[in-house]
Amino acid sequence: MSMLLAVLTQRACPGFFVRRHTAILTCLLMLCFAMIGTWRFGSEYDIYGSFETSLQTEFELLFGEFQEGWTDNRDMAAFNVIYLMAIFLLVLNFLLAIIGSLSACLPACLPACLPACLPVSTPLSLPR
Repeated sequence: MSMLLAVLTQRACPGFFVRRHTAILTCLLMLCFAMIGTWRFGSEYDIYGSFETSLQTEFELLFGEFQEGWTDNRDMAAFNVIYLMAIFLLVLNFLLAIIGSLSACLPACLPACLPACLPVSTPLSLPR
């Protein structure tokens, strides 16, 4: 099992380095939403009072911590929902790209490492 895990992590690590653009896009998206939040809600809400607090609020929102009374203002509710949808789709795209690259390389490396992972007494019959 450790050999299979080693092969999977060996194949996954280049995918993380190649997909740096996803991290850059996520940061850029958070910065843009923080600027929009400061511009639109900075005078009304303390949590969007400055650029730094806007970034902190978005980071907390990313992990599901909604602000007190975020549904009172229709613009604030729309802003939060659009932000969460954009971040969710970006992260989902990133995870699907990793799974896709792993599933593309897995059939090639699985027959080579599977016999080493199984005990000697286990019969191995791979479908052809």
